[in-house]
Amino acid sequence: MVFLCLLSLTTWAQLGTNELNRSPEDDCFEDLGGNRGVLILSEHKDLVISVVNKAYPTTVDLRGKGADGNYRYYVIVDVRDTKQPKLEVSRMGNPYRASLLVSLKTTDYLQAYRLEEVANPIRYDDQTMVNDVHKSETEAALEFSSTLKSLQVKCPPELGARVTSEVSKEDASLLEVRVIIPVAKLDEARDRLDSLQKRQVELDKIMNSGQLAEDAPEWEEIESTEKRLEEAEVYLANLSNVTVYGEGTNLLSIYIGDLKPRILRRYVVDAQVQAGPRRL
Repeated sequence: MVFLCLLSLTTWAQLGTNELNRSPEDDCFEDLGGNRGVLILSEHKDLVISVVNKAYPTTVDLRGKGADGNYRYYVIVDVRDTKQPKLEVSRMGNPYRASLLVSLKTTDYLQAYRLEEVANPIRYDDQTMVNDVHKSETEAALEFSSTLKSLQVKCPPELGARVTSEVSKEDASLLEVRVIIPVAKLDEARDRLDSLQKRQVELDKIMNSGQLAEDAPEWEEIESTEKRLEEAEVYLANLSNVTVYGEGTNLLSIYIGDLKPRILRRYVVDAQVQAGPRRL
């Protein structure tokens, strides 16, 4: 029994935490029936993959090993569904999931990611209270507290955010990182996307009326609006997350796409505790 418990503990320790990293050199065109796709590469055959924000059924297909020795998982997203699927990937028997919001643009095309394991996994807890306020009419704020002295917070450069860090005055074992985010660029991106979405609805009604002549100028606008809408969706998605990490850790992505002036959010970032042995 002692041997089995130690074996179980060793297995948990080896599993670690998974992280999805972009691998653009492995992108490829593939016949996906007009749908969009994600290619996940891993040395493991026991991945559990799901799309958590899907509106239509998603197909996950293990296509064997590639020439590099990695297993190839096809995640096929219905063309009618979101262009920004949120993937969750884990290994069978491992409670820790790699989570990533992906922006897909092209049909019959696989956007590639590699699943890698991290030796020093971290996690975050939202500690925001209902009365927390950042006193500014043009900015929002994020505050992080952690025992991890190498903690970093990376923001999209377009936001013009200011990041400062210092050892806590109340507890020298804690590092405090404060992020001040002007919301102007977020507002601009959200307004642009909203405007394009409304115009697309109007153009869809005109197109579906059956009254457009073959040489009507609206056809060109329909095509250009669809392209601009895709670009606006990707741009907003790229602005809507900050990345939190430390030396040798996984990357944590925190959504900020809904920030407004005066919002203050507080987070605690800690090391993940590996699960212990199960009783056998």
